[in-house]
Amino acid sequence: VLEGVMCVRSCPARSRKVKSDSDVCRALLKSLNSRRVVSSFCVAVALLGSEPCAWAQDASELKKARAQFQQATELEQAKNWTAALQAFREVGQVRMTPQVRFHIAVCEEGLGRLVAALGCYELALADADKVGADFKAEVEENVTKLRARIPKLVIERGSGANAAAIELDGVAVGDSSVGVEVPLDPGPHAVTAKAPNRKPFEANVTLTEQETMRLEVILE
Repeated sequence: VLEGVMCVRSCPARSRKVKSDSDVCRALLKSLNSRRVVSSFCVAVALLGSEPCAWAQDASELKKARAQFQQATELEQAKNWTAALQAFREVGQVRMTPQVRFHIAVCEEGLGRLVAALGCYELALADADKVGADFKAEVEENVTKLRARIPKLVIERGSGANAAAIELDGVAVGDSSVGVEVPLDPGPHAVTAKAPNRKPFEANVTLTEQETMRLEVILE
């Protein structure tokens, strides 16, 4: 899951100038936060001519991430979704893999945040071929099941609302999201609308899993 490779490639110093540039390269890399470094990268020809330096994550960071992944897995198995989610996200800051995305999705689903979970599953699925057929099949199965569970709300413009500004849970609803199914997490949601010379519109709806609800916005 978190395979790390130490592949620090030395750059031969064939002259004082090359050695000096190499020192600059190391100084720049030292200033970076190693927890945010996800993969090896090159400090390019701009500094070292035709011989780039390949650098990798610090081995201690990867070792720590592996241990944290194991701890996060145990928290997930105990259904301590919040703690497990935080731990998996911290692992992902060191190295994000399809497996880490998958476990983040499992935690989001456990917390009832189905829309966020689906997004994470789909990201894991995009790179699932790199892991293997069994992993891909598991992700595809979770995606299919979760899509069926996510409720949807269709907001429609009714009388007096043709030019109304509509908000869903405090976020503006664009025209492309009006009249179409909007996937939402189960639970309560608030829809408001306003337009000049019209009374404000307010409606509170509660969605359940697998439900599709239609709501017409009418302004008097």
